[in-house]
Amino acid sequence: MRMLVMFAISNKRLCLSLGPAFARLLRPILERFVASFDDPSSPHIREFWNKCVHETGGSGPYYLSGWITAFCFWDEKGNCLYRNGPIGPVTLAPFEGRRAGCELDGVLYHRVDTSNIPCGFASVPVKVVDNGDECQTIMIAGLVGIRTISTAPTPDAVDDPQTHEDTRHQVGSTQPVSGWWMYEKARY
Repeated sequence: MRMLVMFAISNKRLCLSLGPAFARLLRPILERFVASFDDPSSPHIREFWNKCVHETGGSGPYYLSGWITAFCFWDEKGNCLYRNGPIGPVTLAPFEGRRAGCELDGVLYHRVDTSNIPCGFASVPVKVVDNGDECQTIMIAGLVGIRTISTAPTPDAVDDPQTHEDTRHQVGSTQPVSGWWMYEKARY
């Protein structure tokens, strides 16, 4: 995995196909992803993870800032959310328009209005033919939920009789769950 990420960081053709601005945003993030495995307790790496996301807002729109916004480069219709890029200096103050919300290695990361965050799934129409019967369906695939990962047992042990799992755990982290499903289109 490390070699694949390092190849992606250094591959100029791949970076050009992504678009130079998007590739420029990804490079410091991917380098730190790799460094996170090499020295996870480094103050430099801890600072990186603490810059992941920040939310600001008030009675109007809410904005996300941090390096996570690099992954919100395009909206759901393919329009660039990065536009001309943010301006410095970095600030976490609300209502600062085009001011950057994060900086890594001189790269400024933009703010994203939370209503413009692209969805994490896609859908496509699919015609299913089963023994000559045709059915019009929609297939949906993408990030469909989250999974909690337990780390440490708690004192109140409960043994689930169906799964025989020990359910006395505390949540340690969450991770996205990808999946897909199909449903039949209404026949109106």
